[in-house]
Amino acid sequence: MVGRSERVTGPYVDYTGKPMMEGGGSLMLQSHDDCRGPGHNDVIRAYGRDWLCHHMYDAQANGVPTLQIRPLLWGRDGWPVAGEPIGDSMPSQTVVSADGLRGQWMHSVDYRVPNPLMFLANGKVNGEEGEITWDFGRDLLTLRWPRAGAPGGAWVDQCVMGPTGDYYVGRNQGGNVIRGLRVKQDIPKAAGSGEARDASRLDSMVGVGIQLENTPSGPSIVRVLPDSPAFYAGVEAGEIITAVNGVKTAGIPVKDIVAMIVGPEGSRVELALHKEERGERTVTVFRGRFAVTCFESRMVDGGIGIVDIDAFNSHTLDLLRKAITEFANKKAKGLVIDLRGNKGGKYQVIVDCAALFLVKWRTLWLTKDSNGKVGAVRSKNPQVTDLPLVVVIDGNTGGGELFAAAMKRNNRGKIVGQQSSGLAAIKSKVEKADGSYEVKVMAEVLMRRRQPVTGVGVKPDVVLGDDVTPDVVLEKAIELLR
Repeated sequence: MVGRSERVTGPYVDYTGKPMMEGGGSLMLQSHDDCRGPGHNDVIRAYGRDWLCHHMYDAQANGVPTLQIRPLLWGRDGWPVAGEPIGDSMPSQTVVSADGLRGQWMHSVDYRVPNPLMFLANGKVNGEEGEITWDFGRDLLTLRWPRAGAPGGAWVDQCVMGPTGDYYVGRNQGGNVIRGLRVKQDIPKAAGSGEARDASRLDSMVGVGIQLENTPSGPSIVRVLPDSPAFYAGVEAGEIITAVNGVKTAGIPVKDIVAMIVGPEGSRVELALHKEERGERTVTVFRGRFAVTCFESRMVDGGIGIVDIDAFNSHTLDLLRKAITEFANKKAKGLVIDLRGNKGGKYQVIVDCAALFLVKWRTLWLTKDSNGKVGAVRSKNPQVTDLPLVVVIDGNTGGGELFAAAMKRNNRGKIVGQQSSGLAAIKSKVEKADGSYEVKVMAEVLMRRRQPVTGVGVKPDVVLGDDVTPDVVLEKAIELLR
């Protein structure tokens, strides 16, 4: 806690003016993240800067007592705030501009559980009309939260930027500590790969970062992707989504729930969640860009190759070619393409991947634009494999259902699982006047002239119920190839 006085002999008061001898005191630092029990602090001045030094227990290292050194920063109001701990080297000073602050941040009050905020170019936060705004000038970040009952009708956070420009810290009118950490948008590098990233595993997309499946209890979250908006919002695997933006999910197919959750970057979705041991809660998630696992291949007993494609990125085509070659060298008897939970990706990549399995110039699917004009999309590359094929899909299969549609249209193998989402379409991202983006559908996709994919999905040849576990679905796909 901290207080201050005009005289060394006191009285010392907190941010609101309450004497510390009467129970006053403004928060300086408390347990958060892996920092537990910070205390035994001191302040030093070195290298032209003030520093806060303290002990804490490192939760990530089983509670080992650790010394942390943080920049001691000062707000415009003259009150101190603690910066983020430094590493092995002295942080360099970064020049920060308003443009450099655009993007996603994790924002917290008094070190409580953080919430994601998206700073937009128009000075709005989270893409919402009115409500929260942000401004940066003269090295001061100001966030304004209109709220009934707040002083002057709004909570106003005034924050200074950390030396590295990747965090802000300050206080509001009540003296609460405000803290924000930048969510890194760059795709992480693969360990030990220098400048190269692990193309088989990493790409980025916009969304919330969850995978759903239907269960007797309702739509269940089976996976929360690391470093996704849902991950930072505290969403957990095993939770049941009972409502989306206030709309009850009971009786709604998973593909329609997915459609309710998706949306443009920076926009907000409210998820009502239930878990047996915790009960009901509502979580607000702001859709953002995050890294996703995209591709994995393996051989299983019986000579069956398995390829999991979570999204079609710029590397998927080469990786799929390589996997097919490796399976051929190992005398594979068949191939399973698992597209459950596939989020789509680059349209041309899906076209080129489908062409690997079909004779050149075969029609993959049809498109119909807003004027009703129908066109054919054809394979233009030579077929590279005639291995027996099974494609696995489910209600979470998004853009990847185009691949399944191409195989089904051309009787290339069997489609197994549940009917896909029907979300696949030819889309374009259009920038609006306020700096945000809107995704527009330019054309619908059809398997045949009277058989739409957009809005309907792809029906499997072998339909398995929602109550069938993911492992059993895969076992059925493998069984068809043996």
